[in-house]
Amino acid sequence: MIQIRTLIIVFLLSLSNIAISDDLSIFDVQLKLEERGYYGSKSDLTGVIDSNMKVALFKFQRDAGLPLTGQWKGKTKRILSGPVLKLNTQEFGSFQFKDVFYEDKPDGSAVKLVKLACLEAEIDCAIKIFEEWKEAQERVKDNTEDGLFVISWNDGREKWLYKSTVILLTEYGFFVKNDNDLLYKEPKDIKGYQVFAYGPSGTYTSLKGLEKNNREIPITIGETSDNEEAFKSLVKIDSKKVAVYANKHLGETLLRKKGWYKDVRYAGRHKPIQYYIGIRKTKKDVQKILNKLDTAIRKIQSKKVREIFAKYNLDWEIPEISMD
Repeated sequence: MIQIRTLIIVFLLSLSNIAISDDLSIFDVQLKLEERGYYGSKSDLTGVIDSNMKVALFKFQRDAGLPLTGQWKGKTKRILSGPVLKLNTQEFGSFQFKDVFYEDKPDGSAVKLVKLACLEAEIDCAIKIFEEWKEAQERVKDNTEDGLFVISWNDGREKWLYKSTVILLTEYGFFVKNDNDLLYKEPKDIKGYQVFAYGPSGTYTSLKGLEKNNREIPITIGETSDNEEAFKSLVKIDSKKVAVYANKHLGETLLRKKGWYKDVRYAGRHKPIQYYIGIRKTKKDVQKILNKLDTAIRKIQSKKVREIFAKYNLDWEIPEISMD
């Protein structure tokens, strides 16, 4: 009987091959993995090295972008030993979306970019994608989660969030029907237009700002429940003086997805947009976290970032960030 038990223990140890640190028990490590959603429930925690623990640790390493070693050491240990930074986002074209073929895991160019920054900073970032942007923001405001990405910046957000350094650059601009010869250069080019934009959002706020600063140039703004509805309105209305105001790359992704390229085209940039990670001001050690993220963003090599963008057929600009 003793020999059988010994063989079982040896088998489990060889199966898992996990190195546990001196300062944490096996149960402590399992508890950290359970708190991050890698176990079904606390009842699954055994306090011994087993196949469930190895699977949980592999999943954590996979989601964090770490090498799949199944070992509790190096970056895996440093990242998992720290607190979780819970970041919310919204489905947003090729930027952020749920991979329906892979357990609905967050995917997309911006998701990959944020994960790369978190990995460099050795921060455990848990990313959640919401269908409703309002809910994503409310859960940060009520301290359930910690931050948002990727976000543009405005006075309203400055009241309750701190921002990272610029993580990427893109642009807002106008989309029109293909039979419209508009090439947008300045506000007077859209005089008399009906312009649709998704709101409430940073995009909608930007369009309202354009209207406010150019009152002598009348435009009619239509607020839609999402970006897809804005483009549907453009296609549906029988008039050349109709446009959609949107993020260029989001709009182009949507046109490809819906097959609307034969009907709609990009007519020109209104303004460049800087995007950030925003963390609530009430988060413990928020400045320390931001300093680590900012340092990590500065260290990300342009080549790696361009590889991420190319995978999603994007050609956005990469912010030139001083290393000083």
